[in-house]
Amino acid sequence: MFDCVIPTREARHGKLYIRKKAGFGKDFYENIIITNAKFKNDKRPINNNSLKNYSRAYLHHLFKTQEPLALRLATTNNIEFYLQLMADIRSAVKGGKL
Repeated sequence: MFDCVIPTREARHGKLYIRKKAGFGKDFYENIIITNAKFKNDKRPINNNSLKNYSRAYLHHLFKTQEPLALRLATTNNIEFYLQLMADIRSAVKGGKL
């Protein structure tokens, strides 16, 4: 499951995985479709990691103008999400929580 193209394929179509809270409980993440109009003026950062200096509105604009940077930023977000998820899973297993 984790050795697949899901994060990059979904990113190419504007689907981003956003971590909402720590842990693995109900609703710990959400999927957003950055090309939806509701993100046109969204000044929140894409994520709070390496993309905290880019707003969701900016990424929305990049997708709408078909700028190749959109694909790179969206892919970076999704790969980071998966890497953090796996790190959290490893930590939970080591700590006996999973």
